[in-house]
Amino acid sequence: QMVRSFPDANVVHSNGENRLLNVKSGPLLVVATPGAEPEVEGGYACVVLADAPSMVGSPRLRALEQSLGKWANAISLANKSASIVFTGLKGDLAEHMKKLSFYNAVAEDFHDRNDLGLPPVTRIASITSTNQTDHQRLVELVRSKLDSDKVRELGVVQENTLVLDYSYSIGLELADLLKDLTLKLSATSKSKKPGERVYRINMDDGKVI
Repeated sequence: QMVRSFPDANVVHSNGENRLLNVKSGPLLVVATPGAEPEVEGGYACVVLADAPSMVGSPRLRALEQSLGKWANAISLANKSASIVFTGLKGDLAEHMKKLSFYNAVAEDFHDRNDLGLPPVTRIASITSTNQTDHQRLVELVRSKLDSDKVRELGVVQENTLVLDYSYSIGLELADLLKDLTLKLSATSKSKKPGERVYRINMDDGKVI
C-alpha cells in the first residue's frame, strides 16, 4: 500500500537489527522502528508516527514519557517546513501533539502521577524469587511487616515478583528490612537449590515502571 501511495519513491527499512545511520536525499520512503530512524541531508519532508497509540498504550508507567522522547527524536530529523502526522491519538495528548507541546504533555503526566502517589513522587522496589513457594512466603512476611501507609504493593509485572511503591524517606529502612527478611527466608527455604540465590532485590527499579 505504501509503495502504491508513493510510486516514484524507493522504500528503505531501518530497525534495531538492521539499522541505517543515514540515507541520501531523494525520493525515498523510510520505514523505521522507533529509535532507528536514519538521518537524511536536508531533513525529512514529512514524518508519520504511525504506531503512536500502541506506544503510549504500553502497560508501563513510563510509556508516555518514553514515547514522547522517541517522537521528539524522530521529529528532530525533519526539515523546518515538514509535515508531522500522528495517527490514532485522542484527547488531551492529541491536542498537545497538534502544537508539538511536549512540555505540556509531560507536565500533565507528572501531575497525574503526583495525584496518584506514583514515581517520580515515590520510588519502586522489586523482589524476584526463583520459585513460587518461596515467593509466597516472602509476600506473606512482607505484608505482615510493612507499614501500609508508607509502602504499597503494586500489581504483578512478571511471575514471582513482588513490586512495592515506597516514599523516599524510608528508602534505607526498607532496603535493610528487605535484606534481613530475604536472608532469613533463604536460610529456611526447602525449595532452594544448592548455591542458588533465592531472592533478588532491586531498589528504585526502573524496569517495572
